[in-house]
Amino acid sequence: MTYTAQQITVTDENGSPVEGATVDVFIAGTSHRASIYADSTGTLLDNPFTSDARGVARFYAAAGLYRIVVTHDGDSTEMPDVPVGSAQGYDVGEDDDELLTRAQAEALFARPKHNLLSSSAPTEDDDETKGYSRDSLWAWNTGTALVLLICDDPAAGSAVWVPISLQ
Repeated sequence: MTYTAQQITVTDENGSPVEGATVDVFIAGTSHRASIYADSTGTLLDNPFTSDARGVARFYAAAGLYRIVVTHDGDSTEMPDVPVGSAQGYDVGEDDDELLTRAQAEALFARPKHNLLSSSAPTEDDDETKGYSRDSLWAWNTGTALVLLICDDPAAGSAVWVPISLQ
């Protein structure tokens, strides 16, 4: 089984990282500690564990909802119903510099915009400013034939659409 990363950064009231904060991970809605892991392959991680010198607390777990409680110097913060897994997004890598941000993951896995029911051909202005990207498809019904085009270059004001031959 592959496990999904969840990472939080523990900071104080001034936004400075907190080293050594205790992080408890529970199954959401219960007082049962969750099984958590140090990597995506299932190396067990103690629960609770502590944040590192940068305030980072990262664990891996099976997909689901978790309750995370962070304690430092007698103060506790609870985060109920934290989604991990498919509801959370995408994991890539195991180090900070290998993990994608949510925006990077969305861009990487985004589906291109298509126009699959048009009575006109695309123009140079059907470009990235309108949400089209490389590999966007355009289906143009000429009245006598269906012409399928693919966007080869979505540059603003000079988009290039190329007919696809279906033989």
